[in-house]
Amino acid sequence: MKLCVLLDPNKKQVNNVIEACKLVGNKREIEWWVGCSKSNANSVKEISRKMREKGLKPIHLFPGRLLHLRALKHADNLLVPRLVICKNKKLKLVNTLGYWITRWIKNKTVFGYLVTGSDSSVGKRIKAEKLSDQKIIELSKKFLDNHEVDGLYLEAGSGHKKHVTPKVVKAIKKILKNKTLLVGGGIKNPKMAKKLFKAGADKVVVGTVFELNDIKKIVKSIQSFL
Repeated sequence: MKLCVLLDPNKKQVNNVIEACKLVGNKREIEWWVGCSKSNANSVKEISRKMREKGLKPIHLFPGRLLHLRALKHADNLLVPRLVICKNKKLKLVNTLGYWITRWIKNKTVFGYLVTGSDSSVGKRIKAEKLSDQKIIELSKKFLDNHEVDGLYLEAGSGHKKHVTPKVVKAIKKILKNKTLLVGGGIKNPKMAKKLFKAGADKVVVGTVFELNDIKKIVKSIQSFL
């Protein structure tokens, strides 16, 4: 089980989070992620560089755009999302193109990316539809039956009121078997995270909850999730 701390280069508090992460130290149960679909390539590259300078590792690059790949030299691993469902035709094309471009990169993790929150920022971008728990399970199974990936990422998305339920996590983990199940979005406290871990999530992705102005509070917040 791992906690994935996602840093958004667009947020004003991102430098505070980096400093806090340094104080927390390179614990085995934490992964440091960087990325945001709305960030420009330079900001992603700069934040990745700062993370590297602070000694954070492993750093996982989660690109929202192809140009974000410019930050690869500062990252230890590339996260390659394959959209399970996307009604934004342009974005779907870019996502497919990105998958083929990154096929020759050695240090990468490819996962199915299912956005469950239609009213979240990422949900609006891909024009996600409202999904019931049963529909999430059905879409996940169909995707996994037809694609070779390292795992599946269920993303409620920033701004969505409801995180993925433990019921869904438990059902999909059975389908995934030995592959990795990642869950993120709407996870606001350690209690929520622990329920998801208990249900079968291998990794829980959290970011917004750590965007505070006080570095000491950020450190305590991260530690409370471990």
